Order: sequence, then C-alpha cells, then structure tokens
Amino acid sequence: FAKQEGAKAGVGRALLFGVAIVLTFTLIGMVLAAVVGVSGAQNFASNPFVNFFIAGVLIAFALSLLGMYELQLPYQLTNFLNQKSNESSGLLGIFFMAMTISAVSFSCTAPFVGAVFAATTGGDWFYPIIGMLGFSAAFASPFVLFAMFPNLLNSLPKSGSWMNMVKVLLGFIELAAAIKFLSNVDLVLGWAWISRPFAIAFWIALFMIAAFYVLGFITLKNEQKPEYIGTGRLLLSIPFLMFSIYLIPGLMGSSLGIWDAWLPPKQATDVSIVSTLSAIQGTTSNVDADAGWLDDYEQALDEARLESVPIFIDFTGYTCTNCRAMESNVFPLASVQQRFNQMKKLKLYTDGGTDAKKNQQLQFRLTGNVALPTYVILDPSSEMVITQELGFISEEKFVQFLDYGLNSFRGVN
Repeated sequence: FAKQEGAKAGVGRALLFGVAIVLTFTLIGMVLAAVVGVSGAQNFASNPFVNFFIAGVLIAFALSLLGMYELQLPYQLTNFLNQKSNESSGLLGIFFMAMTISAVSFSCTAPFVGAVFAATTGGDWFYPIIGMLGFSAAFASPFVLFAMFPNLLNSLPKSGSWMNMVKVLLGFIELAAAIKFLSNVDLVLGWAWISRPFAIAFWIALFMIAAFYVLGFITLKNEQKPEYIGTGRLLLSIPFLMFSIYLIPGLMGSSLGIWDAWLPPKQATDVSIVSTLSAIQGTTSNVDADAGWLDDYEQALDEARLESVPIFIDFTGYTCTNCRAMESNVFPLASVQQRFNQMKKLKLYTDGGTDAKKNQQLQFRLTGNVALPTYVILDPSSEMVITQELGFISEEKFVQFLDYGLNSFRGVN
C-alpha cells in the first residue's frame, strides 16, 4: 500500500483493507447471532454441554499459547485465498488479501476469538457482533496505521523472547477463564466438584506460576533462564503477584468484590473463617445475606399473605455472571438488607435444577422475558407484579426499586 502511485491511493486502499478484515471477522459474529437468536441466547448460555465445549476450547487455546502445539488452518484454504488475492485486482484483490491475512493469522487470533465467543454467552444477541467488531477493528488497525505511516515500521521493537512471554501469560489467563465455564457445568449438573475455595486456590496457584515465569524462575521447553531479572520483568510480574495475594482472603470466606461474579457461589459447607469470627463477635457478615431465601413459589405466596408483606423474587441462574455480581456485591449491603427484611425473599433458578423449566415459565408469565437476572416485587394477594428490574444495577438504583415496590404495596394495602 505504501508503494502505490500516490499517497492518497495507498491510504485509501489500506483503509479498505482494514474494513475488509473487520467485515470478515464480524460476519462470524453475525452468523452466531443469527443461529442463537434472542430467545435462545439464555438457554445457549446455560447449557452444560455448551459451557463444557467453551471450557475445552479455552483450555485447548491455552495449551497452544503455552507452546504444547501450534493451531493452524488447513494449508489448502490459505493457499486458495492467497492465490485469489494474487489473481484478482482492485477491490476484490484487497478483499481476498484481507481474508488471507485472517486465515494465516489464525494460530495467533484463534485464542482471542475463542475468548470473545466465550463472552458472547452473556445473553444478548448483539454481543457476538460487538465483540467481533471490536476485536477485528483492533486486529486491523496496525495494518492500516503502518500503511498510512510506513516510517513507523522502523521504530517497532524487534521480535524476541518478550513476544513468547506475552503469549505464555495469555495462556495462563485463558486457563483461569476456563474454570468459570467448568464451574457452570458443575453447578447446572449439581456435581459439587468445583467449590469456591477450589477455584480461588487454582487461580492463586496459576497466577503465582505466571509471576514466577515472568521472573525467570520457571521456563518452558526450548527456553533459557534469563541471566538477570530486568526492570521490565519485575514490573510485569507485580500485577500477577498482587492479584494472587488479593485472592487469599477469599479462601477464608471473605468477599472478593466483582471477582465473585466469576467464581462459584458461596456454600454453607465452605470453610469460612470470616463468618466464624463474625458469629463470635455478633456482627453481620456477607454470608448472612444468603440466609432466609425460599425456593418454592407457592410457599412464598402463603407465607407472604399470612404476614401481609410483598414478595421479592430473584430469577437467577447458576451460569449467570451478573447474577453472581449482584448477589455478592449488592444484596449484602446494609441498605438492601434493611428493605429485604420487610419482604418475603424467593430465589428461583431458571437454568438448572429440577424446577428450572417451571421457574422459567413462571418468569415469562410474570415479566414477559427470560433474561437473567430479573427482579420482581409481587403482590401475594393478586399475584400481580408491582415493579420489576433486570440486569446488574447500582446500589442506589436497586434501593429505589425496592422502595418503590414497598411503598406501592403499602399504598394498595
């Protein structure tokens, strides 16, 4: 592109080349969105076989990044695309050139694309398109940038061991992400194999190993230990070490903030020094926020009618990240607990368990959607929805939602 007869022609073709790469990758996201659809996204996200497949893909990509093997597309495909780009001229040639770049770089981009597809299980149909659009735009931008400013190529850092280090670190991160999806399978099928402490311990070990790798204490095959630990290695290792240390209180039952959304939920059988100390001191802990929830709709109706209080329904899911984030970070707050105490609390899982289908049908009948999480404040006498909210929302907005439901119920009754 830089050698075109005129700078404007080269820049224009470079921009078109970038757009072609974006279209190639985004088309994949559009196909996924069309296949999954709006109504099927939630069931797709919670399916244990889908989660197991995604975990397997992440592990396979991670092992590739760690150097166990190389991911490559069939050479017949790349040769065909390269031949077409050489034979064609003009816009068609640029398009085939973009497809060739996308195919040849598959071994580098596949792990990232796999992570994007893993994130598409959030529930909304447009996430595959947005994810692939963002990824492909970032992937194409260097080609366009260097075509517009070819002198920048001379200032690029030379390839070397640092490139392999980045690749290996990304492999560790993808292994950590795989635990989330294996946990989803475990929760939906009720195996109880992957507990919250186990997942945290695995993360701690994994990121400690990553830090030791950066510092040169651990090497992979065909690598040599560095003669000394430079400033760059030291600075790069600090985030991995700090994150490992940050996770340690989670082993003792402490909340880990937003990271709890990616971990299995707390269980009564988990060892929790934090809750034990809180019980001895007579203080309230986050574990107490998990108590007092009913799991039967008819029972909640009967008790709420008897006590003349509204029902708060948490339509949740084992595989729902936003559900975990709300239940770990918003539900335990004192302002929220104060309002929960004035209601009958009901938690219904719609993506797993023996009553999943019945709970999902109830959610659709009451709210008209099957998105997770969905929160409902219900009048037990009329079984009419007073108000509803969905998704991850802030403490302030959630408290306003609870206050509106309580005030509306008292005004009617």
